[in-house]
Amino acid sequence: MKRRSIVILAAFVALLIAGTVTANAATLGTIASGIFGANGAVTYTSATRSVSAVSLATSGGNVTGLTATVTGSTLSNLNGQVVTISLQNSSGTQVQAVTGTLATGTNLTVGSTTATITLSVSGSPAASSFALWSAIIAGTQQLGGTADATQREVALGHGSVTTTSSTPAWQQAVLPPGSINSATSITTVTQSNTTNQSDCLTMTVTGTSSTPQAWGFSVDYSKPPFYGTQPVTDYQTTVVSNTGNVLKLAGSGTYATLTNTQTLNILVCAYSGVHPTDQPSAYSVSAQVQGAQWTSTQACVDRTITGNGSLPFFFGWSTSFDMTAAINLVKTSDPGAPRTFIYNSNTLTPSTYTAGTTTYGMVSTYGNSVSGSGTYVAELCVSEY
Repeated sequence: MKRRSIVILAAFVALLIAGTVTANAATLGTIASGIFGANGAVTYTSATRSVSAVSLATSGGNVTGLTATVTGSTLSNLNGQVVTISLQNSSGTQVQAVTGTLATGTNLTVGSTTATITLSVSGSPAASSFALWSAIIAGTQQLGGTADATQREVALGHGSVTTTSSTPAWQQAVLPPGSINSATSITTVTQSNTTNQSDCLTMTVTGTSSTPQAWGFSVDYSKPPFYGTQPVTDYQTTVVSNTGNVLKLAGSGTYATLTNTQTLNILVCAYSGVHPTDQPSAYSVSAQVQGAQWTSTQACVDRTITGNGSLPFFFGWSTSFDMTAAINLVKTSDPGAPRTFIYNSNTLTPSTYTAGTTTYGMVSTYGNSVSGSGTYVAELCVSEY
């Protein structure tokens, strides 16, 4: 009797692996891969649907959420369904399961052939914990042609995890992922007190464990917005070390430990002495145009510096001017000219004309640096006096 049971069980397993599985649930669609593996087929009669990619959103090296892309047809009926994304390590062992009920306008966006699912990930786990994913959804199905209306979890797809940082590049530079210990999650970084020579960052910090853990992070103050000026921190932190423009901080006194239900706002601030340096990726420079002052004794050329919004604080810029036409105009009136340059206040450029030279550079200083998407008109003139 015992031998017979084993034979029947083996036959049933073979059916799951090699047999065709057809669903009668109109809400699911056709699925090309999943639980039943390469030797079987999982077929739904109404439409084709599968999860093709899962991307993890990270902040400071920790996962804050995930986005799954669903491809196929008849996607509108995803609304109200429960989807589970299994996040696994490189060995395929599940580390965390993220489940959510899909709702249009909340965590589900449906297009004509593609839908996007956005789910929150709890606990701010390290992105390095995950390498693989698989997606499953609940639905009714027929097994081997036999009607069976039992709710079952059916795989929608699997693959390798990709990560997309929700942290702006400048935050990644000043707070590189390796600088934040495992007991620390920095959820937001906000900026304040921004002037041409000062800047402050507020780090919103929470713990990652239900038990109190020592927390800490480092700030690379060689990067914007500090540009090498050492910042000071508030009473909630202590400086562990200061090496190579990297300030290592830890919780201080009654703030030495944190849990995942506690939050602190840590102020890191350079109140003066900041000198913004050239950040070429943060701005564009317009083509040069003839300036308003264009006479036989003085000719000016303008270029407009425009920030692209990638850096919310002040940054430096540089540009060059082709002064050939301006020089020739002034020389027409006075063959010995030009003798001097006139240029924007606090802008670094040669002060005297060099014979045979027609191209001149201009570099910003703190007096005319640009922030965010702001603009500055850089002007260079040549004169006969």
